[in-house]
Amino acid sequence: MFGLETALMPITMAILGGSGLLIGPVVGVAFLSLVQEVLWTQLGILRLASLGLVLALVGLFMPGGLVRLPPVYARLRRWGLVQEG
Repeated sequence: MFGLETALMPITMAILGGSGLLIGPVVGVAFLSLVQEVLWTQLGILRLASLGLVLALVGLFMPGGLVRLPPVYARLRRWGLVQEG
């Protein structure tokens, strides 16, 4: 009924945001929604290929997702959204 893009989007959002933290998928949803809108307006049919490239680069260079980046993680810890430990 739904295409592959719709079926894989929640998994992509969780991977992109980061695993192990409750706020990771929330960050993934916000970031991916923004990126999708920009890609849709700028690239049209190439948006799926560029989305796959973004996911591959995150998997290679940021295996913990966006939330595990040091500046983001420090800011989330300061705001009380991440527990120490």
